[in-house]
Amino acid sequence: MPSVFAIVVTFNGEKWLQHCFDSLKNSSIPVHTIAIDNGSTDNTIKLLQQQYPEVELVITEKNLGFGKANNIGIKKALEQNADYIYLLNQDAWLINSTDLEEMISLHQHHPEFGIVSPMHVNKQVSNLDYNFSRHISHPDYSEIISGIYLNKPKEVYEVKFVNAAFWLISSACAKKVGLFDSLFFHYGEDVNYIQRVKYHNFKVGICPKIKGIHDRMGRKGIPEKFMGMEKEKRKLLFKLADVNNKNYKKQIFKSQLIIIVSLMWNLITLKISESKRYLKILNYLNSHKKSIKESQVKNRAPYRND
Repeated sequence: MPSVFAIVVTFNGEKWLQHCFDSLKNSSIPVHTIAIDNGSTDNTIKLLQQQYPEVELVITEKNLGFGKANNIGIKKALEQNADYIYLLNQDAWLINSTDLEEMISLHQHHPEFGIVSPMHVNKQVSNLDYNFSRHISHPDYSEIISGIYLNKPKEVYEVKFVNAAFWLISSACAKKVGLFDSLFFHYGEDVNYIQRVKYHNFKVGICPKIKGIHDRMGRKGIPEKFMGMEKEKRKLLFKLADVNNKNYKKQIFKSQLIIIVSLMWNLITLKISESKRYLKILNYLNSHKKSIKESQVKNRAPYRND
């Protein structure tokens, strides 16, 4: 029987706890569950302690962000020689008790996949999760749609990206790729992680016959506070921290040059608000240039659990 460690980062998630943690408790295979609480102020901690005493609970007392909190659990799992690490959002759960076992069985038939995930559906199981549907609606994935529509799906389909609501990570992949990058506090860490998964020659896949509910209560995207300038900063990091980019040093210099030229042009044409925007982006890039280079070097090497 494989050793499976489930990691759930909680933050004011009492409305979802029963669905999420019952899905782990009732799994057809044993699961060691670690909950990392990111400073909840509702009844999340109390409910976990009272209703799920078997869960290993880590209380951070502050919001570490999604990646850093998950890293606590990933480290614990690797130190205890987990065969699989199952990252699960607090607002997500698999529908059937055998689904996790089935995902593991599928992976064992397709070990080239470092990450496998179910299809993400809404709470009513009436539609695909909005963001998930956007990822698989690309023309490159017509085979997936055709297979499902014709009721002849493959066991696993390779995809470029799937968000980290349900990630089953193999130990071989986790030992190579390691932890989420500290460059990303919240939103974007899963993009960077998948870039690294592919760099280390693993595939990312979805299992079309398995469904997981992602209950986002009608949310259709990234919260407003992570849009605007924050979105521009993340896009810059996605590109410059991508380990698949062999010429990242040149890319950093080129990005600086483009931003400076845009800044100067907007100053000349008296577009003050745009000038301020480019200045903020330039300052952000300059302040993160060293961290980006360090990230590139670190993430190209196999992970060391020091």
